[in-house]
Amino acid sequence: MPISILNETLEIDKSTKQSIPEYNTRILEAIKLLNVNKRDPMLNGASIAEDLSIESISLIEDIINGSIMPSSSMLSCFAEKYEIDLDWLKTGCNTPFHKHCLTYTWAENAIQIYKEYKPKTVYIFTADVKEHFTAIAYQKTHYDFRIIHCESNWHLSSNGIGGTGQNQLVSLYKTMLFLNRFHTFTHGKVVSEDEFFDLITGKCSVNILSHRLNDYRWEDLLDLNLEPTEIAKRKQYYGDDFIEAQNIIKSKVSKDDYDFMNYV
Repeated sequence: MPISILNETLEIDKSTKQSIPEYNTRILEAIKLLNVNKRDPMLNGASIAEDLSIESISLIEDIINGSIMPSSSMLSCFAEKYEIDLDWLKTGCNTPFHKHCLTYTWAENAIQIYKEYKPKTVYIFTADVKEHFTAIAYQKTHYDFRIIHCESNWHLSSNGIGGTGQNQLVSLYKTMLFLNRFHTFTHGKVVSEDEFFDLITGKCSVNILSHRLNDYRWEDLLDLNLEPTEIAKRKQYYGDDFIEAQNIIKSKVSKDDYDFMNYV
């Protein structure tokens, strides 16, 4: 067991009936968040001790139940292993997964991140509201993921979109085209508005929402050359804004843009 972790722990005097320290409370909260929809064995004292190479399971269990204060070394190791925001773990500032959330104006930034990050799975999360706010999620392991979104929201809607919004829609279209071309495991998911904003602000992980039923609107959006009968079907299924969004893309995407894969 790492000496620093043992030497810096502090036993709580139970006679004072002191409440569980905030550090311990946030570790417990993180464990609960990490265990949601987890396909692997549930995270507990034994598995954490093994993951952090600590021989004493009871030490971890005492930290979880508030009998012992975690050391700075313990907090750092825990945060690094499970991809938890260390500032949140230590101070409560930010959110548990704050460090995973990346904000850009243009969706095409996600292409470079994809190349550098090399995710195993890609999710496209869409909020179930009229504007269809959208975020891209890359996941490399159960704990390691990145959320890419726009501060003013990328959305699949023609409602109230100005020139910048239309260009952002085209940028999103190009990014989806890239991901559809180069990534086999891209999954569309529809979530509630609250869940969407919890995701992009780092309050919840990808795992909490990744098991929703697949949504195919982004695959369908990429098919711009539809027969009238197919347009009618898509309009009935996705609504008027979906068709209008396709029309905006068609009006702004040049022939050269269709070949942009050659240089991204």
